[in-house]
Amino acid sequence: MPRKLPWQTASSRAATHQKRTASSPAIKRQKLQKRGSESEEEGSLASSKKANSHEHGRPPSSSPPPSPPPEMLMEEGESNDDKYRMVEDEFLSVAQQFTVHLHAAEYKRQKKAVKSENAETINSISRPVTGKMPDQTKRKLEAAALAKRQRTIIEVLGRKKENG
Repeated sequence: MPRKLPWQTASSRAATHQKRTASSPAIKRQKLQKRGSESEEEGSLASSKKANSHEHGRPPSSSPPPSPPPEMLMEEGESNDDKYRMVEDEFLSVAQQFTVHLHAAEYKRQKKAVKSENAETINSISRPVTGKMPDQTKRKLEAAALAKRQRTIIEVLGRKKENG
C-alpha cells in the first residue's frame, strides 16, 4: 500500500474541491489543430519550430546546418594509434614518479610546522611518574633550577652596577 501524502488526504481533497467549485467553474482546454497536413503534425520538434518561425514572418535559414564530422575509429597496432594510448593506471604511476619529491618536501614542511607549533605545549604538559625518577630527568631539572638561579644573580648584580 503506497503511503499517503499530506496533500492527498481525504480532508484536503474535499477542501480544494470546494474552493474550485465556489470560485469559478473549471475551464477545459481544447487542442487547436494547426493548418497543414497530418504528416507535418507527426514531424519532429525542429519542423514545428520552423513552422512557428514562418508564422512570425521570419524567413527560413538560407544555409543548411553543417554536417557532423566523419566518425574515425581507432587504428590498432603499435605503429598506429596504440602508441598514443595510456591507461589510467600508467598515467597515475607516471604522475606519482614525477611529483614524488614535491610530495615528500611538502610532507616534511608540514611535519616541521606542526612540531614547532606544538613543541611548547608538549613540553609544558606535566606527566605523572609512578616510579623512581630517571637520572637524566633529575639532571634536566637540576640544570633548569641552576640556570634560573644564575639568571636571578646576574640580574641582581646588574642592578647593583647601575645603581652604583
